[in-house]
Parts: sequence; C-alpha cells; structure tokens
Amino acid sequence: DEADIIIGSDLTYNSGTWRVLAETMGAVLKPDGLVLYLSLGHSGFNVSGELGGFLSVVESEGLELIDESSDRWPFYMDGSVSSVSRLLSRCVSASERTVLDSNGGARVIVLGRKKRK
Repeated sequence: DEADIIIGSDLTYNSGTWRVLAETMGAVLKPDGLVLYLSLGHSGFNVSGELGGFLSVVESEGLELIDESSDRWPFYMDGSVSSVSRLLSRCVSASERTVLDSNGGARVIVLGRKKRK
C-alpha cells in the first residue's frame, strides 16, 4: 500500500538510519504524496546540521524538498501561502522558545517525490 501523507517527528537524530528512513519514505509514498517532517532543537542537538545531512540523503532516494514557492506547497490559508514553521512558533511557551532558539529552532519540512521531466 502507498500513503498520501507521511508525518514524522524527531526521526533523524541517528545519521546511521537516514538512508533506510529515506528509502522507506520513497517506497510507501504515492507519486503525488507528501512527507511532513518536524525536527526540534534541544540541548546538545542542532536542527540545521542534522536536517542538512538528511536532505542530501533524501535527494539520492528520489525525494525532494518542497518549499513555499513551489506549486506543490500544500498549506494555504485564505488563498495565501501559510508557513508551517510560523504556526509552530506560536504553539510554544517563552521558555520552550529559548531552548529551541539556542539549538537551531524548530524546522518543518515538506518532501515529495521528484517530478519526472
């Protein structure tokens, strides 16, 4: 079976699992499906470094990052592009925001299968 959407959080902290995670995402995702992935910074962990490495593996497995400028971006509110990261930032307390900000913040990424040309 294939999935329309895959939702994951905090799955990429171990770089040894990146390839199998990306392979699994690619194997179960429908051609027009999406992966919504959240990563939160915490003490001793930096979000940007981890996600940068994971994204390089994801691309080698036939998936691509979908950003807010893409026609495939799935989040709109009242006809305008809506940022998932901005929404997430409204859901944390001041003390949680301090921890997140000091460790790379929170990142929400959207992935899809690469479109064939």
